[in-house]
Amino acid sequence: MNVGKKARIKGGAQVDDGARIGKHATIHDGAHVGTDARIGKHVEIHENARVEAGARIDKHAHVHPGASVGKNARVGKHVHVHENARVDDGARVGKHAHIYEPEADHGR
Repeated sequence: MNVGKKARIKGGAQVDDGARIGKHATIHDGAHVGTDARIGKHVEIHENARVEAGARIDKHAHVHPGASVGKNARVGKHVHVHENARVDDGARVGKHAHIYEPEADHGR
C-alpha cells in the first residue's frame, strides 16, 4: 500500500496490498479499497463504499456510502458515484458524471 501526503484512512477502512492512495484522499470507516486500485488526489471513498481490485478513481471524485466501483473500472475526474450506485467491472465513466442507483422496478 502506498499512501500519499496528508491522505486519511479511517480506522475501520480496509485497504488491500498494492493499492495506491493519492494526496489528500480520504477513505472512511467501513470502506474497502481492493488490490492494485488507484485512488487519486482529493478523492473521498465514503462509508461502506467499495472500490474493487484494479479500479482507478481520478482526482476530486466521490464514491458515496454503499456505492461500488467494479474490478478494473475507471472513474474520471470530479465524478460522483452516488449512494448504493454501482459502476460495473471494466466500465469507464467520463469526467463530471453522476452515477445514480437504478430505480426500483416496483413490480412492473
